[in-house]
Amino acid sequence: MTQDPIDAGKSFTYQFTVPDPGTYFYHPHSGVQLDRGLYGTLLVDDPADPGGYDVEWTVVLDDWVDGTGRTPEDVLPGRARDDRRAADRDGGAV
Repeated sequence: MTQDPIDAGKSFTYQFTVPDPGTYFYHPHSGVQLDRGLYGTLLVDDPADPGGYDVEWTVVLDDWVDGTGRTPEDVLPGRARDDRRAADRDGGAV
C-alpha cells in the first residue's frame, strides 16, 4: 500500500483482505524511518484455529546501529535527501 502520510493526531482505518493467516511486517519507505525501527508486525489469525493459548508473544529484534555511536542518517548519508527529491519528482509526500 502506498498513500500520503497521516497527519499527527489523526487516524486512518485500513480495510483489506489478507489471503493467508500469518505474521506480516509493515514499514515506511521514507528516509531512514525503516532503519530507525519504524516498522511492526501485523498478525492475522486463522478463524478456524481454536486458539486457547495461555499467552502469545510477538518479538521483533533489531540492533542495526545500536552501540555504534552513529544514527542511521550518519550511516546512510543523503538517503533522506534522495527520498525528498523522488517525492518532489513524483508529486508525492515523503
